[in-house]
Amino acid sequence: MAVCPLCKVYISVKEEGKTYKGKKYHLPCFEKILDDMEQGEDQRGELDKYICKLFGIKKITPLISEQISNFVKIDGYSINGIKATLYYFFELGEREVGESVRGIGIVPYVYEEAKEFFSTIGKAKEVNKNFVPAITEKHVQIKKPNKGLQKIDISKIE
Repeated sequence: MAVCPLCKVYISVKEEGKTYKGKKYHLPCFEKILDDMEQGEDQRGELDKYICKLFGIKKITPLISEQISNFVKIDGYSINGIKATLYYFFELGEREVGESVRGIGIVPYVYEEAKEFFSTIGKAKEVNKNFVPAITEKHVQIKKPNKGLQKIDISKIE
């Protein structure tokens, strides 16, 4: 009997399973893996488009592609986290993408700060989602101007 690597439950002999990369999965678990892979590809495509727009390039360079792969595989960063970090650093931080910028090596230095920033915003939205401001009306009465003002003759002023 094999153990499904995703849910850690034994796969019975009678139960149908799928083998992927040398490991046997339950059918629902295998479908979840496929869905996750498709979603990851969509996120990666969005990240690539964002970086191209940000850097003013037509195609992702091999350096940037390798950096993204390393951030995901080695550092455990998410694709959306990398995109949010770049947005935080360059757009919210109003930093210019200059000619000298060739890659996205800033990500490890700013990732946690950006994560904290967006987490705080999320918490604030959660707290304020049910907030209804109290509207109070205050009536103010304006007094009419005094028509009995004394007129001054400018020619007599020295």
